[in-house]
Amino acid sequence: MNFHLVDWLIVAAVYAGVVAGVPLTRRYMRSVADFLAAGRTAGRYLLTVSNGLAALGAISIVAFLEQNYVAGFPLAWWGMTMALVVLVVTASG
Repeated sequence: MNFHLVDWLIVAAVYAGVVAGVPLTRRYMRSVADFLAAGRTAGRYLLTVSNGLAALGAISIVAFLEQNYVAGFPLAWWGMTMALVVLVVTASG
């Protein structure tokens, strides 16, 4: 790899931030339900939106744009159909 010092400093800073954040957030995580669904206190709409936002990142947007560029509208059609199916399943519980 051709990482320069600045690149390694960015990687180290992100890693240090994650490692430093673990002890601060550990007291809020008592079970799997706390991690996945905010202790089962979050509503279904909040969980749906947060799941969508967690999946939306810069690399995902670039991948979707390239995917649509290469495959065209047919791939987008199946993606929209699946989005509707996922919405119905999520809203129905």
